[in-house]
Amino acid sequence: MVEAGGGSIDALSGAYQAPAQPGTYHVQVVRDDFAGIGATVEVTVLARDAFVPRLSVPAPELSLRVGQSWRFSADTNYPPNVMYIRQPVRWSVLEAEGGRIDALSGQYTAPPQVGQYHVRVEREDFPGVSAQISVQVQAWEVLNLHRGLVEAAPSEQRVVRSAAEFKALVDAWQLQSSPYRPAPQVDFGQDMVLAIAEQGSSGCASLEIADVRAEAGKLLVAYRERPIPPGIACTAVITYPVLLVALPRSELPVEFARRP
Repeated sequence: MVEAGGGSIDALSGAYQAPAQPGTYHVQVVRDDFAGIGATVEVTVLARDAFVPRLSVPAPELSLRVGQSWRFSADTNYPPNVMYIRQPVRWSVLEAEGGRIDALSGQYTAPPQVGQYHVRVEREDFPGVSAQISVQVQAWEVLNLHRGLVEAAPSEQRVVRSAAEFKALVDAWQLQSSPYRPAPQVDFGQDMVLAIAEQGSSGCASLEIADVRAEAGKLLVAYRERPIPPGIACTAVITYPVLLVALPRSELPVEFARRP
């Protein structure tokens, strides 16, 4: 730093921390091998109240399978003329038994037990600016496949225990994966897939698993239409949502039941 009160900078990495006082300051860089060769950068520091920091996450809720890994991401804005070597956010899991997360990268591993947990991300440059994600850890994994709007589709439930059956299902139901998440990979040596298709009640309709349990020599699968959050306006168009979940393979006969 050229000015004594111009902030602080790491001499090796170049990580710069602006001072509390707004003003114009200068950062100088000099070559170690040629001391006479250098450059100076002018830094304009604005008043803190002239900038409103933001931090958001793509979705406030996420469902994962026990032990599943997921890389979280966050969107941030930056003050004018401020650059960072890395995104200045730090991740943490609020519950002691809620899984593991890398504080800098956001790489998360769900715990081995089912439950609801919470991941927090906070800005390092503006402490107190944070966001939270609710993570529902389940014994099953919701697969990233969906079907577009269609005029009609049958209500149907299938149990898929092989890669060939899975491909036939994808083709028959005209399923596609979201561009924001990778296509699902299922190991049918260990897992199987439950596929449910039904007519929804509105344009917001989606399905969710309510319960899976083995009982009386059968695997009982209860599902329902996901409740619509308060304040959400839905179109009257009829949709035909599908739900596909991967869970540990079982040779028991499967009985599906819809709950209200």
